Amino acid sequence: MRLTTRLGIATAAACAAALFAGTPAQAATGDLVLRRQGIDTVITDPGAGCMNVSQGFSEVVNHTDTWVTVYSGFGCAGFGRVVDSGSTSQVGDARSVRIPS
Repeated sequence: MRLTTRLGIATAAACAAALFAGTPAQAATGDLVLRRQGIDTVITDPGAGCMNVSQGFSEVVNHTDTWVTVYSGFGCAGFGRVVDSGSTSQVGDARSVRIPS
């Protein structure tokens, strides 16, 4: 009887782990606004990693729950600048942004 109970608990735990392992963690919650010449690109709930923005951007409005790092070059290369959660920042001519995991 104990073996069955332990096996049942182990099976339930393994099923729960498999269920949650397939669900990716959200990197940031909220909106990240990348602005260039009055045109907004809004990214809702951005995932972790580096995002290139082909047309570039000059202002960041960070309405997410985490800081982001903005870079002057593509591929999150070049000069980097942190934009804190809840803030707006003029960033010059930026080409990519990294969301932390």
